[in-house]
Parts: sequence; C-alpha cells; structure tokens
Amino acid sequence: MLHNKDSFLLYFLLLSKYRRISRAGNRETGGNVRFPVSGSGGKVGNTMITVNRLPDGGFSLSADGRPVFAGACMTLRDSAGQERRVSFTECVQEGNRLTLRAETEEFTASLSFEEGENALTAYADASWKTQGALFGGLRTFPRRGGVCLTLPGDAGFLSDRCVAIYQHKAWWLRPAFFAGASGTPDKTQLLLSRRGDVYEVLTAVAGERCRCDFSGGPEGLRAELSIGADGCDAYGDLFFSFAWGADPYACCAASVRLPLERMGRTRCLRENKQLPEMFEYFGWCSWDAFYHKVNEAGLLEKMEELREKQVPVRWALIDDGWSDAEYGEGMQRLRGFDAAPDKFPEGLGAAVRTLKSRYGLQWVGVWQAIMGYWNGLVPNSPAERETAAWLTQMADGRRVPDAEPGKAFAFWDRWHSLLERWGVDFVKVDEQSAISIFHTGRHSFGEACRSIHAALEGSGGIHFDNRVIHCMGTAPEDLWNRTGAASVSRSSDDFVPHTEHGFREHAIQNGYNSLLHGQFYWGDWDMFWSDHAEANQNSILRAVSGGPVYTSDAVGKTDPAKILPLILSDGRVLRCEGTGVPTADCLFEDPVNTRAPLKLWNSGKGFTAVAAFHISRDETAASGSLGADDVPALAGKTLWCWDWQERCACLLRPGERMEFTLEPGGARLYLLLPAEEETVFLGLVEKYLAPAAIRRVERRDGAVCVQLAEPGIFGFLSSREPSGVTADGKPASWKANGPYYELTVPAREICFLN
Repeated sequence: MLHNKDSFLLYFLLLSKYRRISRAGNRETGGNVRFPVSGSGGKVGNTMITVNRLPDGGFSLSADGRPVFAGACMTLRDSAGQERRVSFTECVQEGNRLTLRAETEEFTASLSFEEGENALTAYADASWKTQGALFGGLRTFPRRGGVCLTLPGDAGFLSDRCVAIYQHKAWWLRPAFFAGASGTPDKTQLLLSRRGDVYEVLTAVAGERCRCDFSGGPEGLRAELSIGADGCDAYGDLFFSFAWGADPYACCAASVRLPLERMGRTRCLRENKQLPEMFEYFGWCSWDAFYHKVNEAGLLEKMEELREKQVPVRWALIDDGWSDAEYGEGMQRLRGFDAAPDKFPEGLGAAVRTLKSRYGLQWVGVWQAIMGYWNGLVPNSPAERETAAWLTQMADGRRVPDAEPGKAFAFWDRWHSLLERWGVDFVKVDEQSAISIFHTGRHSFGEACRSIHAALEGSGGIHFDNRVIHCMGTAPEDLWNRTGAASVSRSSDDFVPHTEHGFREHAIQNGYNSLLHGQFYWGDWDMFWSDHAEANQNSILRAVSGGPVYTSDAVGKTDPAKILPLILSDGRVLRCEGTGVPTADCLFEDPVNTRAPLKLWNSGKGFTAVAAFHISRDETAASGSLGADDVPALAGKTLWCWDWQERCACLLRPGERMEFTLEPGGARLYLLLPAEEETVFLGLVEKYLAPAAIRRVERRDGAVCVQLAEPGIFGFLSSREPSGVTADGKPASWKANGPYYELTVPAREICFLN
C-alpha cells in the first residue's frame, strides 16, 4: 500500500462475484473496510476510483486516472434556508460501492459511487438530527435543493464546448450550447462535453423519491438533489451518473442504462420495448386541423379528402376538444366521459364506428389529460360523481385523480373501459409533467409520478395493449419513473404551423433531446402540415425520426407529395430502427445561431440516413460536409453516399468528406451504405429510405434476386454495368448516372444475371 501525507491509493482486488477483499494480510468476504480520508480510493469493479480529501473538507475524485471532480464540496440546506458544509471524515468500501461519510451533531451525510463499464453512478444520503432529547424541533429539508454538490469552475471535466439538455418549461426539454461550467442552464438533465478524443456525459437521475438538476453559476457547476415534498428530515437517492468514452452516443446510453440497472428498471430502456404495430403505419391527428372545434362532421370530411387523394391513412387521433368539458378561460374541467354532445351528436362510439367502417381506419384514438382535464373534473358533474371515491381535492378546490396507486388505477380503468367499449384503440395522454406541479409538497417527485404512471400504463396495457402516447411529460421524474410498458413519448414542444420559422426550434428539440429521451422512448416528433412553407423540412425530419409519422392538415390542405416518400401504398412507414440524433461533428454546434447546418442521423437495416437542414437565423447559403466519421460506428469504412434529391452517388473513403450547400430553409437527405460488394441495392428510390423497402435478397438459379415491398422504381449502385437484369421476370433496361443505375419500369422483383 502506498502512503503519502496528502493522498494515498487503496487497491481492492475484486476477484469474484462476492469480492474477496485483502488488507494487511487479513482476508474478508463481503465486509466493510474503513479508512481515514486524507486521500483514498479503491478498485471498484474494473474502475480505479481515487478520492483525495482537501484541507477545506471538500474532495477530488478521479476514475482510472481521469479527473472527474476537482475540489468538489457538498452542502445541506434546511427548509429555513440554513446551509451546512459537509466535511467527509471517512471512506468505506462496501462491495461494489465506495462511500464517503460525515457525521456532526446536526446531521449525517454520505456520498457513494458505483462503477459500470466506463461509467459511475453517484448516490447521496442525508438526514438532520433532532435537536433536544424530548422537545427538540424537527429540522427538515426544503422541496428543492436540500443536498447540493458544487464543482468549481476549474473542475476539469467540462471543456470550452458543451451541450446541455435542460428542462426549459415544466413539460419540455431543449438543448443549450455554451462553454464551461458556469454556462450550464438551470434544470440541466444531460451534460455532454469532450476532452481530447474522449467524450464525457453527466446525467441527472430521478430516483425512487428525488430528482437531480445541474446548473451553472459563478462558483461552477452545481448538482442539486430535491425531494419535492414537505416535512422530510432524511432522504437519500441516486444522484447522477458519469460516463466517458470515444463514442458520445454510447456514453449517453451508458449514463442512463447504469442507473436503471441499479434501480432494477431496465425495462424502461427503449431497447427493451416493443413498438406497437399501429405506429408502423401513417396516421392523422385532428389538433392543428380543428383545435378545440373538432367534431364528427369535420373528421369525416377530412377522411373523405384523404381517400380521394389516395393517401393511405391507417389511424386517426381525435385530439383535445372532443370531450364533454368546460372550455372557458380558467375553467377547462371535465364534465363527462363521453364526447361533447354538440360535436358528436350520437356519441363517441358512433363516430369511431363510422371512421372504421367507411374509411378503413384500423385504429382510432382519443386525447386525454393526466388530471382528467387540464384543471381536473367539474364538481358534482357526471364524471366526478362516478369517480368521486378515486379523486382528491387540491388546496384551491380542484378535483383530480388521487396519487394513491389503487385509486389512480381505478380512475383510469373506469374511463378506459368505457373508451374500449366505444371502439377506441389507443390514447394520447397530455399534461403529464403536471403531476409534480399538482402534488408538490404533498408527495415526493418519485412517489407521485410512479404511482400515477403505473396506474395509467397499467390501464393502458389492459385496454389498449400498451398503445399509449405520452405527451407533455419530459420532466425527469416522468422519464425515469414510468413502468416501461408504453414505448412512445413526445420528445419536443408542439409543432407550431402559425409561427414563422417554427421548424428551427422543433428540429433542434427533437434531435438533441433524443440523446436523453431516446434512451427511454421512440420519440413522437409530433404531427406536421404537408401543405406548409416548411413542409419539405418537416417531411425529411420525420424520415430520420424513427418514430410515428402523422400529419394534421386541415380539410383541403393535404399535399400527398410530402407524405408519399415516407410510406408504402398500404400506409406502412419506412422507418429507421433507432432515434434520430445529431451527427458527431454537430453535437456542440448551435445550428440556429451559427451558419453550421444541422445534421441528424439514424440507422436502418444495412444503411444510415443523414438529414441536413439549414435552420440558421443567417439567411444566406450555408456550406457543410459529410463523412463516415460523423457516425462513430461507420468510422474507417468505405461507403457509398446516395443523394436522394439529386439521384446521384459518390464513394466516400476513410477520411474523405462530401461537400454540400444548403439554401435558407433547405433540407437534403443522404443515405450511407457499405461499399463492400460490387453491387449495392438501393431499393425504391422514390422513397426517402429506399433500402427499407427491400424485403429480402436471395440467390436463385444463378441470379441474385431482390424482393421489394411493392412495385416501384428500383435503383442500385455498381462499379460496372450489370450483364443483365430482369424486372418481374422480363428483361429490363436502365439508365445510369455515374455509379448510380435506375430501372426504367416499375417492378417488384429484380434479378441480376451472372
């Protein structure tokens, strides 16, 4: 063991699952080994953690020699606003956890670290001691910021280029681009930086009861742990995670996966969920077509138009405005569970049956709000009387579903059973991050959200086979505390067709938020208008989203040309398999306030799609480039780059980049495909994601045959002309543009002859 006056390292050889710990010739199994903290550490799993105690009571921490925190200081704050600095006095290794501890006459506190693969999770525990043996007053933590870890501005792990995903509204996240710790926005949930060739990610965790938030200030970076409830004299929870590595996307994934593993909630990861079949098809939503004036006659008129224009819509969402509710300013309360009788004269069920029988819709859904309606239920109304035993009353008199799990489930089960009886197949539930607003002070963040989400998703599973769209619910206590049953959630603020340049904010929220939100869900990147000044950008954005695709055009306003490249003739969406995120070279670029194009990528089977957008406020042409290393998984490979708009291709070798120019408001779509074979099949080239239309490739009778999902124009890339091609069994001709070849007749099966 190496000793030094200022610091020393303690090495723990974790030799088995039960971690036999050796010290000074004494061998223990699973025991606790205590050391004074003047500097200590341990090999936790595969990670060497080193902790140095500083003269002022703070500490520094490194992992595998990489500084994580330098000069960190922990403070506790009580509900009266008094703060106490924590000076850790011992370091304890307990199995796979390294814990710093402190105890005074006023409080006890601890900060623990557990390892993952190139990742750490941090836990915090704190409690106030009752003053006086018998009549001492109870000292409690405030709702917000009871535990704080401050990292000085020179902490070392934040570079001069950072991107944060922060909660900018009660319901929504967005990115911020800045330099250094002090620029970190309040309520930051994910913080991505880069030192040299290594990316580093700090992710705030919302655990069993508490939520963490990062923020910056003159003193540096602050991590605050908050409980949201009154009267708590002790709490402890997962605090945050830290991950590092060469792949920023793997770091983001690890920073979410490790805390979920520790909480036993890996079912909440998107990779462990299944996307309901409904979202594999194109849909339509009533909101931006009718807003609160939605009615049965208007829905039928719109479906008639879509049929006449041969747009194969397979599902429809009847959004806010259908309910029997008070719609006046300051009211917005639910009266009854059926539809508003003046808008749906024969009830919701009759309208649903007509939509399905007359227009072939397979799924019809309705909008709901997590509190019944925006402000709850009307007292003594039919809905309120029917569910009174399962409601609670707020201090201001509003009646809303109770947060007690059994009561919350009873409320949703009752309403959903009626909707199911009326033929409804799915629900979109809005206002979800209002849970912690309505129940603040009454319940902790985690307890309120977990109970209500379990009730909602439990009922949604029973009645709608998990076809639930979460909305207005990207607050961390919602993301981390749902059950994992539903797989789709809105990842941005609303599509705003009446706001000039509204696409700018919509694109950056969806793209950058997916670094965090995409670990949990397929993002619902919201509806769009196909007949709109920004329709081309919105259409291409949906191609790389990986999530549902649906429009909200008003009657008479659908443009099939902006929809059909996204789907097949039966309405099936040609999707990527992941969630769209910014390319590596765009992670720290602000595409709105600089002239750098926004590039988003997503992958499908055998291809990677990259969409490029000009969304800068500087409305002059913008230049950009594309290379294999923009997507870490493709780095070092030789690729074909296919330009969808120009119908041309070029070869990208390692280190090479393809230059492009975008006009203001412009959008381009590129496909990257491995150049491993002499001939590379593109698929149906009139579709954005052409290879997604390839069903299978097989060798038959000396030929290579490509089966397509439906007849269409087939394209392929080759370094030489083929010796012969048949289309649906007949000899076919082609036209060429360099290495790009395109058949001149539509076909469903194309065979290449040797």
